[in-house]
Amino acid sequence: MGKRFGNLNNSTYLCRRKFKTTTIMEASTTKVSAAAQLLVSISDLSMLNDIKKAISMLKGVTAVKKQKQKEYDITKTKAFKEALDDVKHGRVTHYDSVDDMFKSVLGEEAFSKIRSQHV
Repeated sequence: MGKRFGNLNNSTYLCRRKFKTTTIMEASTTKVSAAAQLLVSISDLSMLNDIKKAISMLKGVTAVKKQKQKEYDITKTKAFKEALDDVKHGRVTHYDSVDDMFKSVLGEEAFSKIRSQHV
């Protein structure tokens, strides 16, 4: 037949058979109940270790891990680099106020109509 290898404790095994020059690999698995995950956000970091201990004491909890926070650096984003390029090449428009900007973008008539509806 063939060689069996793998770990039967994990309910998975592989069977290998050789036919001339072709190797066929078959995988058989049995159903194993999937573990669910729960994400808990904590605002007071001084309570983190106490909360981890409390959660780990609950029946059915198999692991409690702290996820590392990723630093978000806006200067590394594509949009930020494009904005700097716009400034460098003079593709920037200055307005005295937000109202002036909307008048320029929408046109005086459309701006006046919108302004009269919302004031």
